[in-house]
Amino acid sequence: MRSCAKLRKGIGGFTLIELLVVIAIIALLMAVLVPALSRARKQGKRAVCLSNIRQLQLAWQAYADTYEGKIVNGGQADWHKPSIKENFWCTQVHPPDGMYDWDKPFTMATLEDRIKKMKLGALWPYLNDIMIYRCPEARREMHRTYSIVNPMNAHWDEMVTWFGGEGETIYNLAQVKRPQERIVFVEEGYPSSDAFEVLYTQEKWIDLPQAPHVKGSNFGFADGHSEFWKWEDDRTMTWAKIDWIAETIYINPSDLTQPGNKDLQRVQRAAWGKLGYTPTSP
Repeated sequence: MRSCAKLRKGIGGFTLIELLVVIAIIALLMAVLVPALSRARKQGKRAVCLSNIRQLQLAWQAYADTYEGKIVNGGQADWHKPSIKENFWCTQVHPPDGMYDWDKPFTMATLEDRIKKMKLGALWPYLNDIMIYRCPEARREMHRTYSIVNPMNAHWDEMVTWFGGEGETIYNLAQVKRPQERIVFVEEGYPSSDAFEVLYTQEKWIDLPQAPHVKGSNFGFADGHSEFWKWEDDRTMTWAKIDWIAETIYINPSDLTQPGNKDLQRVQRAAWGKLGYTPTSP
């Protein structure tokens, strides 16, 4: 009887040391697994975003095929283009109520209002899934996060006046040389009041780069493929962390001039096909 009692006593619960060891092991496993799961989650969202941009590119191509090579209007508003008559890719020209799908930062337009405006755009008949127009990393109030670069049928009259000359504006697919190297869609975050502006004659940002995917951004190309570009210059990341709505508060315009920034030069070459200036060596 005494031996049985001792046996029962010996197979009792864990000791304090054993519990601490188990807890330490669990904590170690969590420290290893949580970052890996977070990276996997972010990579999954980046893949979805790449797919979104590719589908937008295919819709862009389908529009051009419908209109004998003429590409869609890449702008977003006619407030400084009174002669424009064709619909923009993401909203209609001259909306009756005077509001565009990008009005959220400046008005109290609801999310539903902005989505309704976006459905009036020229590409909606070719791609009518609202979720494809936004990156899965976007904040909930963002209805759209992609824009077209200004060289792709989004000529801005004031570009020459304010920033010097510009390269060739593309209006037809026949004008696109090396389409595998020419970007059309970019991630802009909050959509601005026009296309994503890229300078041609200055080593300077105008619209800010974004980095929604771990120090990088996705781009769509004229041949239909999409790519992830990781930013290499710390100056690029400085601006990528700032929302464009707040840029007038946080950004000194002179700081946007960034000699030797390979990221900036890469975007400019991909947008215009070449640089309109002699680049500064880093």
